[in-house]
Amino acid sequence: MKATTIQRHQRIRQAYNALPPMPAMKAYIVLGEQFGLSDEWIRKILAKKHPP
Repeated sequence: MKATTIQRHQRIRQAYNALPPMPAMKAYIVLGEQFGLSDEWIRKILAKKHPP
């Protein structure tokens, strides 16, 4: 993966962790709108294993 892609994925994970408690699908939609991606892409990014 390119460095910019890794950084974008990290920002998405940080934004997800900063969200208040809500149903997962709603969180995916909110992040999708925020980052200009589909909720499906957000779900796939968050499902990937990543270093701590």
